[in-house]
This record gives sequence, C-alpha cells and structure tokens, in this order.
Amino acid sequence: MSSTASTDKLSRKTKFFYGIGDLGNAVVNSAIQFFLMKFYTDGALVSPALAGNALLIGKIWDGINDPLFGWFTDRTKSRHGKRRVFMLFGAIPLAIAIALLWFVPAADRIWTFVWIAATFVLFDTLWTLTNVPYYALTSELTDNYDERSSLTTYRMAMAVPAY
Repeated sequence: MSSTASTDKLSRKTKFFYGIGDLGNAVVNSAIQFFLMKFYTDGALVSPALAGNALLIGKIWDGINDPLFGWFTDRTKSRHGKRRVFMLFGAIPLAIAIALLWFVPAADRIWTFVWIAATFVLFDTLWTLTNVPYYALTSELTDNYDERSSLTTYRMAMAVPAY
C-alpha cells in the first residue's frame, strides 16, 4: 500500500469527482466497442477481414502494454505525482488519437490496413497510459477496503449513462 493513502473516510465530493472521471472513458469505450468496426466496414467501406486483422494488432499490443505500463507508472517519480502526470499530459494526445480512429484516408488496401492498425495502436497506447494510472488511484486514495469499494461503485455508477 502507498504510504500516502489514508485510512479515513473519503468525502462524497472526492468520490463523486473520482467517479465522474470514468464517464468520458465509458463514452469512448462504448463508441469503439459498438461502432468502430461497423464504421470501418459500412462507412469507410473497408473489408471486414482487413479491418478486423488491423484491429487485432492493436489488441495484441494491448495484452503487452497493460502490465508494462502499470509497471512503468508504479515506478514513475514526478512533481505532479506518479499517476497524475500521465492523466494530465496524456489527455490531449488521447483525444487526437480517438479522432484519428474515425478518419480513414482513401487509399489502397495496404495503406488502409497500416493506417487502421497504427491509429488503433496509438489510441490503445495512450488509452493505457491515461487509464491504468486513473484506475490505480483507487488504492492510493485510501487503504480502507470499504472506501475502495465505495470509490469503485461511484466510478462505475458514473459511467452507466455512457453504456
């Protein structure tokens, strides 16, 4: 446990503001989960096999980068804190990466494949660099099991409208 974590009860305000942070994540996650493949195949007219295989590269990368970036952020030292630095400086690049997912330049099949794979890997990298620290904050805000459960409940309840 972090030596800075408190065993005291967290205020509702703290829980609310921590929880509201997941609303944007949920909106983006839902859009990608439900609509990205449909957009590629029906909107951008990319073949399903090409789009699916390009996204698979990003998913394989995701299996590597989640534990890697968790380890990396655990060892980060910054005047902004080891978690907040990634959220602060990753937000705008993440927004740009999200926008790029929905832009497919008119090109040949190989370039389209490379574009989709590269933008999804970029998105997933930035997603992981901002979200792993955000989710890790739960255990750093309090040592109390019930308070961590309450924080997680706030986070998940705040995200429900996006699903």
